[in-house]
Parts: sequence; structure tokens; C-alpha cells
Amino acid sequence: MEHTLTSEDRILVVGDGNYSFTLALARKLANRENVVTSDVRPLRHSVTLQELHTLGVAVLHEFDVTSRAAYARVPFIPTVVVFNFPHTGYDQMRDINASIASNRRLLSDMFAAIPSAWTGARVLVTVKRGFPYDLWEVKASGVTSGWRCVDTTSFDVSYWQSRGYRHAATQTAFITMHVNINHAVTHEFKNPHHPALQTPTVPSTP
Repeated sequence: MEHTLTSEDRILVVGDGNYSFTLALARKLANRENVVTSDVRPLRHSVTLQELHTLGVAVLHEFDVTSRAAYARVPFIPTVVVFNFPHTGYDQMRDINASIASNRRLLSDMFAAIPSAWTGARVLVTVKRGFPYDLWEVKASGVTSGWRCVDTTSFDVSYWQSRGYRHAATQTAFITMHVNINHAVTHEFKNPHHPALQTPTVPSTP
């Protein structure tokens, strides 16, 4: 991921709970005005948010990735959508099957909500490997909405942490879940109408 996000991209980060990934990204890029970040929770004041505002990064609060109306708030058509470590917060200790189902639904509903006009965008979804995350079937989550997983790469934790990224632990009603992300992977999705997936038209010979 770290080598595929450039200042030429228009980047939407979703679900960035503590905004530290966005800050690490903004520190990497020269054109910070091409970055918009968001989280589902209401406005919370923090030093990280203050620095993002200073750098010119737009922040969208109460952004529901499964709602089509949320994407209308984005001031540009992104070339990249980034969703790192999605999780509904459903307590998997209470009901693991319900937790798996809720996270599958979160991802499939997100792909269904992304505007059809964003055909040139790539979607990068980073998740931890192993149980129960492998059962989320992330690669298949965009299929019903026409999104195809075209690549899977390792998530370079050290690279992003060296720029200030701090993984936000999932909060449940009973515990804080600390997740080892050293073996996480990033799945890259493209819409079938993405220019890179189009078959060149071969001129017919007379």
C-alpha cells in the first residue's frame, strides 16, 4: 500500500478511528488537499485532528460507510478508498458467528454503497490474517456489487508506524480487543469498469 498511494491520487480514508493512519499518510504526501478522512463517530477533539486541519486534510465525522448518502459529502471523486482493519465492534467473545456475519455485512454493504460513478477508484481493505478474520471472506465481499479483488499484499506495519500510525483497538461492551497486526494483508479491489480492467478494442480489418 505504501508505494501505491501518491500525491497524484485523490484519497478517501474511511473508518480511521484515531485518525493516526491519515496523519501518517499526510506526512508522506506533498498534496494533502487530495486527502479526505472520516470516521463513523461524532467530532472528538484531539491533537491528531488539529494537525490534520493544519495540514489541510478534510475530516468527515459521523461517516457511515454503508450509507450512499455519506459518499455525497466527499468533495471529490476519489481514485483510492482506504479502509484499514474494519470491524463492527460486535463482541465475538459473546457470539463468534454473529460477529463474523456482521463484519461480512459491513464490507458487502460498503461496496454496495460506493457510488457507481466512482468506476476509476481502487478500494484497499486491510485485515488481519487468521481466525476469525479469514472467515469474513473479504475477497468475496465486493462480488455482488461488481467489485473484483485484483491483488493482495502485505501491510507494512513498520513503515506506517514510523510515520506515527497507532492501531486503534476495537472496543466492545466488555473488553478492549488488542490485535496483532504484524501479519495483516491489504486486498485491492477494482470495479469491472475500471480502465485498467477494460479489454482493448482491436480494430477490425477491412
